[in-house]
Amino acid sequence: MSKLYILLTDSKGKHYRCESVSDACLVARYLARYQTTSPTVESNCSWAVDDFTSITKSYYNTKEVSNG
Repeated sequence: MSKLYILLTDSKGKHYRCESVSDACLVARYLARYQTTSPTVESNCSWAVDDFTSITKSYYNTKEVSNG
């Protein structure tokens, strides 16, 4: 049985290999500070990608500010 991994690739092509969904979320939170597009995600486990995308979808949504 292979070990779980999630591979994130940022907009500049740099790869981040994570061994858990929580580690991948931390990396995504870091990346969200410096880029506006979400990273591409690869994994050897489909549920890990589903969990990751559901947790991090708000990191990359554009936020509108209104004054009332």
